[in-house]
Amino acid sequence: MTKPMPKPESTAFGLVLVFGLIIAGLAKSLGTLGPTTALIICVVGIGAFIGLKVYQSKARLAYLRNKYGNEAIVQGIIQHRFWGAKPPNSS
Repeated sequence: MTKPMPKPESTAFGLVLVFGLIIAGLAKSLGTLGPTTALIICVVGIGAFIGLKVYQSKARLAYLRNKYGNEAIVQGIIQHRFWGAKPPNSS
């Protein structure tokens, strides 16, 4: 019976596997589609990822503003300084 891998080693193995699959997929698509089409797909993918992050942050802000109704509390939560932390200008 084999001994299971420790958590850091299994995580590193998984990351290497994922990055290897991404690189292999890009190389294969570059050969099949051509460099221009592959570049356009990458740019669209990056744009979609950035758009999703912007949408999520705006949705979170709207949710917090609706829940608390106080902009100071919302900004404190967003800046990770509201719960148990002192404001930056306090002594």
